[in-house]
Amino acid sequence: MESVRFRVLSCAMAALVLLYVLQNLLYPGNICFILYGIERFVKALVMCEVIVLTSAVISVDRKYTSLFISILSYLAVILFFIDTITPGGRLVKDGLGVYFVSGHLRQQALYFVYYAFYAVILIRLAVYKGTAADRKREKREFALLILTYVFSAAGFVIEQFITAYRLPYIPVATAFGIAALILLKRLLVYHQSITVTPEDFEKEFDSGRRDVVFILDSGLNIIYQNMRAGVLSQLYGDEYTGRRITDVFSFSRDACSQLLNATGETAFGLTADYTQMGRQVNMVISHRLDDFGEILATVCYVYNMEDFEATDILSVSSEENDGDMIENAVEITRDARVLIVDDDMLFLNTFSRILKPYEVLVTRAAGGREALDAIKNHIFDIIFVSYEMENGSGADIVSRIRNAGGDYCGSVPIVFTTTADINDVFTGFLEAGFNDYLEKPVSGRALGSVLTRWLWARTEEEAAG
Repeated sequence: MESVRFRVLSCAMAALVLLYVLQNLLYPGNICFILYGIERFVKALVMCEVIVLTSAVISVDRKYTSLFISILSYLAVILFFIDTITPGGRLVKDGLGVYFVSGHLRQQALYFVYYAFYAVILIRLAVYKGTAADRKREKREFALLILTYVFSAAGFVIEQFITAYRLPYIPVATAFGIAALILLKRLLVYHQSITVTPEDFEKEFDSGRRDVVFILDSGLNIIYQNMRAGVLSQLYGDEYTGRRITDVFSFSRDACSQLLNATGETAFGLTADYTQMGRQVNMVISHRLDDFGEILATVCYVYNMEDFEATDILSVSSEENDGDMIENAVEITRDARVLIVDDDMLFLNTFSRILKPYEVLVTRAAGGREALDAIKNHIFDIIFVSYEMENGSGADIVSRIRNAGGDYCGSVPIVFTTTADINDVFTGFLEAGFNDYLEKPVSGRALGSVLTRWLWARTEEEAAG
């Protein structure tokens, strides 16, 4: 939208230059007065477009901005009407251009008020922006905004001063307007480079993700959420977007301090309480920095946020036993291809037996080499990798899978199985590229939750296909 408006503004400035040339060539013909009237309207359009374009940078209330634009537009119509009916008004060619001279001081005062009011509007908007400019990037943006406003307003005000006091005319508004246009283009390009948009987070907002992702601004306010967070928002009747992350989750003093004071792009893990559902969740926090090394946005991955007994996926009530849960889950898991990677044969046998009621197709691998060979020959819907293995690191295996290339290796759900405390290994999980985890020994209910969490999208895709 900004690009369209900037083109409109550019065309308006080009029209002012053309009108200026035509007025000088056609003076003193009657058509010159018509061109002068058109010039007044185009100048009003330029003034309005400058306010509209910069309002996106300032983030002011749209009603507030619209009111100013309406007032300016109506004043332009009124003043032009006064131009046409006032006796004694005439066009004069002097200095470098053509301008209107009125025999009434009242009319001249109206014009001066008209342009001065525009300057006041820009000052108000600059003050509005200046109160929030406390970071380097915001101060630089504010400086560009001020320069744009100075050239935009000064041209109109000075030109009115010239005509009011019969000074040699110079088309200052047009000359300054071109300079303001160049500065405004730089401002919009810079603003776009430091503005957080959903398009900047394609990986985090991938429709295949089944974990919750929030995007926070530099003030830790949730400005975007992925599809899974939107589903939970409706399910739990809890709003996330627009709230501060510390209002949604309760952090310990140490965790809150780490969240507020962490710098750099190195990801770190935190735990918090999701008060709405009364459960503890794990988080991975990853900052995105701007060119000045300051936090521009924060990606917050949240795990264990879902109450699967309350979701539509399984339709399991708290009174149902494990058999009922498995029966409901089979509708999602049936015929899914599952790879288990572990160097403990006892665990492989036990895990395979636990998976059997879910009617999945199990492939077992006793190490990283077997796992990679299996992935080359088959497409799996979900992969379970033991984090602790004697003959190799589970994290290393997952990293090799993720780096193997292709959309499949980058998106296949990978679940770590571990005997460690999740808070102790969370950073390692993150660096490896995991999606979820299961604690050993594996419980049937936890396994059912993980399977349905990642395989329900598979059933939707098959139904759509």
